[in-house]
Amino acid sequence: MDLVLGDAAGRLVGIKVQGAAALGRRCLRGLAALTGSRFLRGVVLPTGRTPVPLGARMEALPVASLWA
Repeated sequence: MDLVLGDAAGRLVGIKVQGAAALGRRCLRGLAALTGSRFLRGVVLPTGRTPVPLGARMEALPVASLWA
């Protein structure tokens, strides 16, 4: 599931909830489309256990970290 949140100033944050631990380029396509100065941050929430940096303003955080 992909979710894009925006504020009144037009700034965007993208969130991808992934039902698997593995990350691939295909799972990042939607977030990768959010580029430019309005894009603040992209976060993928996989079932894995380790945070992974994915590039400028994008990272993977374990979905369990939402409850920690």
